[in-house]
Amino acid sequence: INYGPMGVVYTASDSADMRRSHNFTRDTVANWRPRYVYVDKDWTGTETGLSANPFNTISEGVDKIGRFATGARLYITPGFYSGSGNYPLIITKPMTIYPWGSGAITIVP
Repeated sequence: INYGPMGVVYTASDSADMRRSHNFTRDTVANWRPRYVYVDKDWTGTETGLSANPFNTISEGVDKIGRFATGARLYITPGFYSGSGNYPLIITKPMTIYPWGSGAITIVP
């Protein structure tokens, strides 16, 4: 199907085929957000969601996981969490929640 010009065909010496470029990068862009995110309610430093610098709320962790990330995991340190602040915690994308350490995780509204 021809949807109109998208640059210069990739076989030309001055190639600039935008369609081909988009096809090569679409999965990378769609999964730009990480699929493994860490949360520790007691963390007080810089927050990146990595194990060395976890988020300190579950909602931050959930928000950071890419919507189309395959095998997404949210690692949470044991303890009591009060949902996500002033609004209920709503998870609208697939992920598996794992304990990060030993003990129970309790999430209360």
